[in-house]
Amino acid sequence: MNVDRAKAERLGHLTQSPGWPDLIVILNNLVNEQVAAVNAFIGWDKDQKADLMTRQQTVVQMRQEIIDRIQKILLAHMQPSDNNGEQDATLADDLRKKFLNETRIPGTYEAGV
Repeated sequence: MNVDRAKAERLGHLTQSPGWPDLIVILNNLVNEQVAAVNAFIGWDKDQKADLMTRQQTVVQMRQEIIDRIQKILLAHMQPSDNNGEQDATLADDLRKKFLNETRIPGTYEAGV
């Protein structure tokens, strides 16, 4: 249990780090690059198009899996002893919004400062 708590604390600090928004931007840029590659494809080869689409889906799923796993670890650490599913769902939604939409550098009041 101490190992899980330590991991949750490290990840909690990671999400508060000034580099966290940079990581989210990198993940989003990877997704955007793959979407652009699929949209820019002008060839006729269905196998090449399928390969590009598979890459796009993989990047999207990987980004979401990284965020979801971090959220699960943080939720497990923060959740109260009683199992309140509605509260957990609300907390998960709040964390998801924070992780995907936060562009403000932690410790600052203005976005991009």
